[in-house]
Amino acid sequence: MLLGTKKGKKSMRSRISLLFLVVTVLLVSSLQDKPYALAQVEPGAPCEQFSDKPWCDPTLAPNERAGLLLQAMTNTEKFQLMQGDTDDAHTGANSGIERLGIPTVHFTDGPAGVRAGSVLESKPGTALPAPISLAATWNREMANQHGSLVGIEAKLRGNDVVFGPNVNIMRTPKGARTYEAYGEDPFLTSNIGVAWIQGLQDKGVMGNVKHFVANNQETNRSTVNAVVSERTLREIYLPGFESAVKDARVGSAMLSYNRVNGQYMTENCSLVNATLKQGFQFDGFTVTDYGAQKSTVEAANCGTDIEFLTDFYNPILLSTAVASGKISQATINDHARRYLRTLFKFGVFDRAAYPENGTIDIEAHGKTARNIADQSITLLKNKEKLLPLDVNGLSKIAVIGDAADQYVNGKGSSNVNPNYVVTPLEGILQRVGDNAEVVYDDGSDLERVAEVVKNVDVAIVIAADTFGHGADKVCLSLSSPCTTDYGEQDSLIEQVAATNKNTVVVLETGGPVLMPWINQVPAVVEAWYSGQEGGDAIAAVLFGDVNPSGKLPATFPVSEDDLAVAGNLEQYPGVAENAHYSEGVFMGYRHYDENGIEPLFAFGHGLSYTNFDYSNLKIKRDPVSRHTEVTVKVKNTGARAGAEVVQLYVGMPDPSADVQQPPKWLKGFEKIELESGQTKQVTFELGPRSFSYWNEASQSWTIADGIYNIMVGSSSRDIRVEETITINN
Repeated sequence: MLLGTKKGKKSMRSRISLLFLVVTVLLVSSLQDKPYALAQVEPGAPCEQFSDKPWCDPTLAPNERAGLLLQAMTNTEKFQLMQGDTDDAHTGANSGIERLGIPTVHFTDGPAGVRAGSVLESKPGTALPAPISLAATWNREMANQHGSLVGIEAKLRGNDVVFGPNVNIMRTPKGARTYEAYGEDPFLTSNIGVAWIQGLQDKGVMGNVKHFVANNQETNRSTVNAVVSERTLREIYLPGFESAVKDARVGSAMLSYNRVNGQYMTENCSLVNATLKQGFQFDGFTVTDYGAQKSTVEAANCGTDIEFLTDFYNPILLSTAVASGKISQATINDHARRYLRTLFKFGVFDRAAYPENGTIDIEAHGKTARNIADQSITLLKNKEKLLPLDVNGLSKIAVIGDAADQYVNGKGSSNVNPNYVVTPLEGILQRVGDNAEVVYDDGSDLERVAEVVKNVDVAIVIAADTFGHGADKVCLSLSSPCTTDYGEQDSLIEQVAATNKNTVVVLETGGPVLMPWINQVPAVVEAWYSGQEGGDAIAAVLFGDVNPSGKLPATFPVSEDDLAVAGNLEQYPGVAENAHYSEGVFMGYRHYDENGIEPLFAFGHGLSYTNFDYSNLKIKRDPVSRHTEVTVKVKNTGARAGAEVVQLYVGMPDPSADVQQPPKWLKGFEKIELESGQTKQVTFELGPRSFSYWNEASQSWTIADGIYNIMVGSSSRDIRVEETITINN
């Protein structure tokens, strides 16, 4: 015992001081190095059986435990940890080593809910709104709840790691995985991603941030070479990963298929070792996307810790490379240490394996899915306040479109087998009840549709697009060949609008689409891929039970010609496998602003059934700490309660003729709820990074001298108040 057996006040006091010091050290170690580790070894845990082994002492820091375990391992066992497996009941696994009590670890897809591998049909789960839908909430708490629910259900399906979140930036809305990430802005993506990871990992499940990095297209995804500047990487495509590491302490990261500046990501020393592991101080482990690895020696030396679906890390190849000196023993040890250290940090050795067939609280999780969907639905247009619909003032409603009676979702890793589904048609029927007659037509015959909608009070057209892995969109229209699953929807909308002036279009899309009919319809609602509760959420917004508060996480263009990479094959999809990111930081709303292009609907846009007034913008800057406080007052001037996303943008001076800045960057946002007539003050805290650009010459974040414009408003094109500050370093 620390107190020993000696007597006397002085010795007792010193021993108590020593005990206090030891406890303090252990507590600090716990807080800093093992935020998810269990306080003790639980019954059924691997370390219960191996309690005599030094690495099973739960009072030691994860890195120390990993080092002790490494000393007991053979190289063949270390090699085994570097090679992931397929698993029919999960997306993947990493087999354990029984001799040492190393447990098998299971991986699952999960950006929009838990996907249970090849036995998908036998293991339903909660189908949450897609990540693009989550981003439209602009709500960190919703992101935390989304991640938390995925963490709970991942555990109940026996999983330890979730492949998510996807923080790749939408470079073009044609990108097939647009729906699986958070839109076009690095600040919004970083904030939603961090909150999601924290919610997930608080449940004891490791996150796997993906796909590192510049994985922005599915066309030629296994071979395309993203030619991109260091500044563009640092300011646009890396912040989501940096925040995941530094702010959310994500457990693992997935390396993408593509090349960046000539090197495949699985063997890109500059980005994986130097930037991710050393620069961002990522202490977790990396895995490859499935089949992405191309080599043994190069991958091992450049930071790939675990491969999936290839055989470059088989024991023969690795042992030969080590014996010949092409891969050092220290490198092998580092790969194994990273994996083991993360398992210790998350308590995997100190708890029993998660159950394979746990019971999901379907009702409670359904409510969470519904709450997120409610906050994500975005009102794009509402001419003459057609919405919300007054069900008591309607006698006949038409619901039109094949998508109205289907569950719409993205294909691939976000395609969850839902516990249940409420389609838009079902949601509307349930909400209307006996108050009005509802007629439905799938829209396959335009002449028949015209007859159906001719004598109804309101026509609701449900239109959808198609997203899936492997192939980018051909175009952004809602008709063939762009979207083939739901018919010629543009013609359908035009026909309905020409016949009935009270036409509402509800879009279930995974990203921006074109709207050639926009001037013919008075109301447009973007519902995204809203999950299993989407139908009820759509109905609630249409009939005013929910005041819409979603905001666009991506710009909707008038024409495909307006896109930042439009018409330039060298930019997208690339020529001779090289995709030149020559637009630099001028993509998304920054491109529209810089070039004076009017979008169809701006980044951050979203209407409400009430109105908000902005006033009293005040800025306080501390020249010593270089922190800036911005406050603004927002008042609900309408007749009903609502939520507003208050957005802060910074217009930065050009550091030089060679380094140009867009007119504005998103640097802050807060979602607030206000009763009718209520006023709230919103406070933003801006650190030095909010005013910095990546200086390629000094390889550092730098603040330029000059005038900075602080803009606060309801969207990137709806700035309500602004002031300037001058910064002289």
